[in-house]
Amino acid sequence: LVPISYTISFAPDAHGSVGLYQPQDSFHYGDRVILTFAPEKGYELSTVKVTDFAGNDVPLNNNYFSMPDSNVIVSGTFVPSEFEITLRYKGTGHYASVPSTARTGETVTITSNPGYHLSDMMVTGEDATFIAHSSTPSKTLTFTMPPQNVTVLVNCSINFYYVYADVSDGGHITRLEDVINQR
Repeated sequence: LVPISYTISFAPDAHGSVGLYQPQDSFHYGDRVILTFAPEKGYELSTVKVTDFAGNDVPLNNNYFSMPDSNVIVSGTFVPSEFEITLRYKGTGHYASVPSTARTGETVTITSNPGYHLSDMMVTGEDATFIAHSSTPSKTLTFTMPPQNVTVLVNCSINFYYVYADVSDGGHITRLEDVINQR
């Protein structure tokens, strides 16, 4: 009696792939199948699902399963990895905030504290690659998180305000918005 052979199909994912530890064309009922996972840089495996021909879930134990008496489809979902953000300051002031982590592809916003503005920012990756730079004064600066830990070097400056003194009609003083805050 010849055992029935079954196949494994893999559903594609844009940010990684699932494969076989020992590639082969067909399997028999009860064979132990070991899977491998290859995420794209900056991504990690989130879920793996194995379903039989009828759409029923096949139990998965870590990275292996026992072949059912059916062809199967294996799908993996890969999500952006989370990386660390280290904030450093030029000079003595610590007048900005930034999240401590972000996921690959996320927009990261650096925000100056009240009364200050960001006058300069440089972002470098852990492998010393240049990520972003801005020397346009602003309350906030942004960059897109790369697939690695980064260091953000910022220079914060105090805001200067202009006042207008009107001596007519009893006199009053009005604070005019500073140029920095209007950007």
